[in-house]
Amino acid sequence: MKAKPIFTAILLAFVAASIGYLVLRETKTSATSVKGTGATAVGTAPGAARFMAYYFHGTRRCHTCRTIEAQAQEAVQMAFAAELTQGRLAWTAVNLEEPGNGHFATEYGVTGSTLVIVEVKDGKPVRFAKLDKTWQLVRDKPAFMDYVANEVMTFMGSAR
Repeated sequence: MKAKPIFTAILLAFVAASIGYLVLRETKTSATSVKGTGATAVGTAPGAARFMAYYFHGTRRCHTCRTIEAQAQEAVQMAFAAELTQGRLAWTAVNLEEPGNGHFATEYGVTGSTLVIVEVKDGKPVRFAKLDKTWQLVRDKPAFMDYVANEVMTFMGSAR
């Protein structure tokens, strides 16, 4: 008769351990996000770049949001390798929910996963473009990659 309470305790411990694992995994995933104070491994420090490619996101992200970020970063890396190396362009992923990043939502009118290209002069943003079609094109990678590359190229080419 003592087997039932022991079995119940084992099951409860398993459930608690599973929940703990999921929480830990989510915490580690969100901790890898940049707070917007520096560039990722691609590009140079944001203060030195004339153009910024920001990928804004929240702490909790779906598969599509992560795919948009990965494909956008890949498109920027492939199409603008020289600009990234020279420091003319920098890539930064910014978690809008991290302390100190709320101003980005107001400044660029973003509420969630969005790619924004910004021109910077004298350390201050002077104009920006939101690439809103990323959500519609995410399932068509070649079209997505072309869209991002063309939009960034057009934006950078129209710099005054």
